[in-house]
Amino acid sequence: SWILAASSACILPGDIPWALRPAWAAETVRRSMEDRFRQALPMEEAALLTGLVMGYRSPMDRGLTRAIQDAGVMHLLVPSGAKVAFVWLSAVGLGLALGLPPGARFGAAALVAGFYTLMVGGDAPYARAFLGAVILAGGRLLGRESGGFQALVLSAALLLIVEPRELFGAGFQMTYLAVGGLVLVMPSVSAALPRGWPRWARHGLQLGAVGAVVQLMLWPTFAAYFGRGSLIGPLANMLLVPYSGVLMAGGFSLWAGGALPEPVPGLLAAVVAEALRWFREACLFFAAVPGAAVDAAPFSPWGLAAYYLAAFAV
Repeated sequence: SWILAASSACILPGDIPWALRPAWAAETVRRSMEDRFRQALPMEEAALLTGLVMGYRSPMDRGLTRAIQDAGVMHLLVPSGAKVAFVWLSAVGLGLALGLPPGARFGAAALVAGFYTLMVGGDAPYARAFLGAVILAGGRLLGRESGGFQALVLSAALLLIVEPRELFGAGFQMTYLAVGGLVLVMPSVSAALPRGWPRWARHGLQLGAVGAVVQLMLWPTFAAYFGRGSLIGPLANMLLVPYSGVLMAGGFSLWAGGALPEPVPGLLAAVVAEALRWFREACLFFAAVPGAAVDAAPFSPWGLAAYYLAAFAV
């Protein structure tokens, strides 16, 4: 396979139309972040961080790529709604810390997460998460009934109205299969956990259930697109999904800290490089567990129907 990427860009003569200026600003920030990561980190760490922060993974060592896939966490390095969720929640948290009223917090979160969604290309997983957050939070702000299923369906409808071909794309299929399964299953899982259990135990089991449901819903797509699926993925995701939020924060800090005087940029680069080493070692550890991943053949149409009927029955 081949990856085509632009290493430089220039402005053609003439003014940028106002309608395109937000997209140009977002693209400028994205390229600035990529440049900063390449300057501050070794090549492989820069590739990892770019994938974790912005969903674009440049070529890496083949063994590490296979280990990340077998650990079941490749979704952390490609377009993912979880990235938008981390950005949205960070903006909300900052608004709370500043004492902003609910309406201002909603506006700030929508503005920051919308700019991030534009910055990373607005692929279906990003757009689904952003639209879902706006619909859910906006409904709650207006005092209207706000449901995850309704937000899921409405966001899918909006995406398909703009671009119907998304229905046949891997990103659209995987993000809506995964979140659709979570919307169906997680309320029952949460209700079944005893209220008397410690919060850490409840949250840990909920996180494990999220990984298991996502893996169950996406197995046919893993087979169709990658020919391989991870069995240890739910366990690895319990650790590495929250940790990916920490690494995203580290990436933004590394970018923003580049403008500060030394030794701050150097210290930030060293901390982020060490944190990425832990991520890499964790992926290699999970991938080395016997039976961590298996080869999978694409499903026939009848097999696909039978699989999802069985999954929904469970």
